[in-house]
Amino acid sequence: MTIIKNKIRHLLSCLILCSAPLVSAQTQSDWSTIFKSFENGCQFDKHLENLLDPFSDVSYDWNDKDSKYQNLRLNYPNRVKLPKAYRDLAHPPMTLHRTEFSEDGKPFILDQTRLKLSGTYYGLPVVHISQTFQVETAGYSYTRLLLDVPLGQARKVLKGKYRPIRKYSLILEEYETLQAKLKPINVNGKPQTILECAFING
Repeated sequence: MTIIKNKIRHLLSCLILCSAPLVSAQTQSDWSTIFKSFENGCQFDKHLENLLDPFSDVSYDWNDKDSKYQNLRLNYPNRVKLPKAYRDLAHPPMTLHRTEFSEDGKPFILDQTRLKLSGTYYGLPVVHISQTFQVETAGYSYTRLLLDVPLGQARKVLKGKYRPIRKYSLILEEYETLQAKLKPINVNGKPQTILECAFING
C-alpha cells in the first residue's frame, strides 16, 4: 500500500505539470474565507463543499460527450453557491485530466478535475483548485489548491495556520490525523506550492 501511495503522489505531480497557463495576481477578493476548511484539519465546511460539489460528479465514460459531467463543466459555476464576491474569480470550464498506471499487474486510474481561479489566498496568487479521485474503490482522494509562489514564500505567509484533527476512521478502523500540508512542485520550470488535503476512501 505504501508503494502504491507513493506512486500516486508522483502521478499527482505529473498531473499538475499539465496545468493551464498561470493567472497573474491582481488586487481581487481573497479566497481565504472559502478555503478556511484547510486550516481546520481538512473538515470541509459548507463554503468549500458548495464549491467542490460538481467535482465529484464526473462521468466514468471518458468518451461520453453528452455525459452529465460535460454538461456540468460547461455550466459551472452557475450551479454552485459561490458568494457574489467570488463569482468572477472562478473561470470555467472545468478540465478533466486522467492518468493510468499499474502496480503488481493491477490497473489504477486517477481522475483530476480542475477549476481555474484568479485572486489570492492570504495575499498569495492562486492558479486552480482541483479534486483527484482514484477511480477504483478503497483508494485515495486529494483536494488541492495550487499557489503561484515557491514553497519558501508560502511557508512564510501560512506558517502555523493548519492545525491537525485526530478522528476515528471507519475505513482504517483506527484513529487518523487529518491536516492540510504545503508541498513544493515545479510547473514548467517554475516553483509553485500545493496546499493539499488527502483522504482515504472506502
